[in-house]
Amino acid sequence: MITQNPYRAVIDACNEVIEACNVCISQTLQQEDLYKRIPILNQFRDCVDTCMLTLSLMTRQSHYAVEASSLCAAVASSCAKLCAQIDEPYAFECEERCKKLYTVCQTIIAA
Repeated sequence: MITQNPYRAVIDACNEVIEACNVCISQTLQQEDLYKRIPILNQFRDCVDTCMLTLSLMTRQSHYAVEASSLCAAVASSCAKLCAQIDEPYAFECEERCKKLYTVCQTIIAA
């Protein structure tokens, strides 16, 4: 029998952010002056990679899950701030998902 994972909210939020950041990456790659957008792309990629690591550690309830949650919260907060500067619906969606992830990560950190 599989027991309920105490990190389920973070796992679900990470999946949502991975999806939203991948949309942002795809949209950014279609814009002009792509070379000027490399730092933006890297921020989105950092967020995806951090979420994937956090998701993996939390899925197996690793001893490093809380530490990963701390890093994930920091990266999600940074990504949300970046998205707030982009006046596009896809960025707004990513911002909202990153804010949610930040909040659920903070819950794990405070526990």
